[in-house]
Amino acid sequence: MIGKSSWDWLGFFFPAFDLITLNACRANLIEGSSRYPSGWFRIHLFPFGTTVVANGPELVDELCNAPDDAFSLADFAEKILHIRYTISPTLRQSRYHIPIVRNTLTRNLGVLFSALVDEMNAAFADSVFNFDSDIGANGRKGEGEWRGVVVHRNIMKLVCRVTNRVVVGAPLCRNREYRNLNIDFTMDVAKRAVFINLFPAFLHRLIGPLLSKTKKYQRQMRRLVGDMIEERKAKLSKDKHYEDKPNDYLMWLIEQAPSGAEGTTEALIVRLLQMNFSSIHATSMTLTHAIFYLATYPEYIPLLRAEADAVISEDGWTKKGMQRMRRLDSFLRESSRINAVTLTSLNRYALRDYTFQDGTFIPKGTFVTASLHSLHMNDGTYEDAEKFDPWRFVEKGANEEVLEESMARQFTSTSAEYLAFGSGKHVCPGRFFAANEIKAILCYFILNYDLRLPGGVTERPPNQYFGTSVLPNQRAEVLFRPRRRA
Repeated sequence: MIGKSSWDWLGFFFPAFDLITLNACRANLIEGSSRYPSGWFRIHLFPFGTTVVANGPELVDELCNAPDDAFSLADFAEKILHIRYTISPTLRQSRYHIPIVRNTLTRNLGVLFSALVDEMNAAFADSVFNFDSDIGANGRKGEGEWRGVVVHRNIMKLVCRVTNRVVVGAPLCRNREYRNLNIDFTMDVAKRAVFINLFPAFLHRLIGPLLSKTKKYQRQMRRLVGDMIEERKAKLSKDKHYEDKPNDYLMWLIEQAPSGAEGTTEALIVRLLQMNFSSIHATSMTLTHAIFYLATYPEYIPLLRAEADAVISEDGWTKKGMQRMRRLDSFLRESSRINAVTLTSLNRYALRDYTFQDGTFIPKGTFVTASLHSLHMNDGTYEDAEKFDPWRFVEKGANEEVLEESMARQFTSTSAEYLAFGSGKHVCPGRFFAANEIKAILCYFILNYDLRLPGGVTERPPNQYFGTSVLPNQRAEVLFRPRRRA
């Protein structure tokens, strides 16, 4: 057992005592990986208790491809988030929204990208990043001086609005009450899940309903979006191809929901809340991590800016253009390699006894995971792995034509050595949408702003770790000013 403490027996009966392991999680994973670089080790993780960790590409690949009747992602997620209380029990009963995200949303990315960009432009104009009223030192309007911005909080606001242009469309995505509700819900799910996990498992059925606020959020969402859902359903019942039929996630839910309870307005509202929770949280953190790197290393901005200027002049703000920005893609992959949103991946719960090829026996009821942090920070896989190298995934010295052909390891590509989006059959279904949204927003920052850290600060704002979560610094400021143009 790595990081075993004298509190283990107390943590078994009273999980609140496991909180002492939260800050040690990263250190324990590093220790376990150094002692067992291609093997298994056990670690104490809140709220799972003893968890078995797979280390090394071969074991990770085997865990990734293990059968679903042996290892369950859904059961692991339920343990950490208590979805039945924090969101809704119906999400376990039917998961029809996942193919919609994986297939329908991905197929429509090219068509919807112009709407996403339109909303992004409008969102920036309404945000703290709008300098139009500022007067620069040269007397020009819109060229204000440096402005300090708390990054993560304001990125969440941008991401919520832009994401919901594709989720529910305009004008609802511009409704401040609707956006605040979804941001609050996203934060509330995580907080309440942690609080439930402070109590022993036998008390969860009592504590969970008492702490749940899902009905409140559903009522608020019903007031904001209920009439629109009812109107769409009524029109669809008369004509499946009615005039001005929206092309967004909500419409796909209405069309593809299983017959019966899943087609009710209340059930569709649950899926909207779930989509917002899934997308806002991870996308905002990924973007914030990348912005911190831009501010820490502003010398990389000119090359990224030159690439963006060249691509957009040819392809415009399109999905094709985003795909051609290989250096931006590499920058994001490298940022996520060092700062994935979690220290572990391929999180599973053993539904039955299982023996791996090396003879390791995993008994039923065991929590199993892979050490993402150890894989991403392995010098054997990534040269000088601790160093941020923004062009790590761009072939050195390659010309533009070669870059178009050779960029096999893209931001969204997964493998046993790169697990930022997971891997295998349970890889993040919305990663292509998330990647295009992240690239578009980061590209907007690169083209329209200069960035730097506040005076006297030379190191990237330190991450904040909570158990296995890797949080960008919640209070860190970055200085922004409008890009100086000739």
